[in-house]
Amino acid sequence: VGQGVVGFDESDGNPTDGLGAWEVTIEPLDDGVYLIYAVLEDQAGNVGMVSGSLTVEIDTYAPNTPYLDLVTANDSGRSDVDNITNDNTPIFSAATSDPNATIHLLAANLRYRIYDRTEGTGDVLIYDSGALLATDTVTTPALGPLSDGVHNLKLVVEDRAGNTSDFLLNIVVDTQVPPASFGTVAGPTDGLHPDSDTGLVGLPALMTDRITSDTTPTVWGRAEANTIVRVYVDVNGNGTIDAADVFMGQTTAVPLDGNQAEPDGYWEITSVVDLNDPAIFAQRDGVRTLLMRATDVAGNRSSTQV
Repeated sequence: VGQGVVGFDESDGNPTDGLGAWEVTIEPLDDGVYLIYAVLEDQAGNVGMVSGSLTVEIDTYAPNTPYLDLVTANDSGRSDVDNITNDNTPIFSAATSDPNATIHLLAANLRYRIYDRTEGTGDVLIYDSGALLATDTVTTPALGPLSDGVHNLKLVVEDRAGNTSDFLLNIVVDTQVPPASFGTVAGPTDGLHPDSDTGLVGLPALMTDRITSDTTPTVWGRAEANTIVRVYVDVNGNGTIDAADVFMGQTTAVPLDGNQAEPDGYWEITSVVDLNDPAIFAQRDGVRTLLMRATDVAGNRSSTQV
């Protein structure tokens, strides 16, 4: 596979031992394991004995394209596959496969590293398997804490020969409680839709007093865009949403400007129950306390609004 010439006596660093150093760059080899031998021939053509073997593995194939994902238990909220979570110390699973797995001299061959990049920052190493592993999958410990916002993660898998493959994953960390209210925060008497807030014609003040003859009224409010808003009737009057309360309806807050992160989205719900239903309310007519709660995509819940 190649040949060379032994250097002068001084080439091995010892000018008195009668030996010289040699090196040979061999011809290109296909991937695989090779036993390489050396044979010495002097200037007179005498050929010495075959040397002991040198075992060499050639590996030029990078690990197959890896995969990185949040583990299901940490992908909180509305979906466990959307990579939006309120867990800022998430756990990840990583996987790949090695096209040269059958030829390796050593089983431990892969190293896993995860880098994080947020807006305005460079790559920050947040996970390193350290030692080479003999497995095509790895589950990280809890990483972080990660700041709220978008995280551009890069998984790099490197094999023993130095070949690398990578995979990009974007996740959103959101630990903030979503804002939500009946009507607007600035309007304490808002919340009952004008079409449902009945009253005498010509007396505008009666159109915002929350007194109505509509027993299936429409209520409205503001909440973080894309949150799910649920409204209940507080049957037992304890101010807390519990099993005794009656579900009145739900909807999704619509962004007012097309931006899904807009905190001032709009929601509107028409009651699915009659607020004078005798099976629910012992007394016909009277004060009905409504409770509302919004849940965002990441699974954060607003405080109960009355």
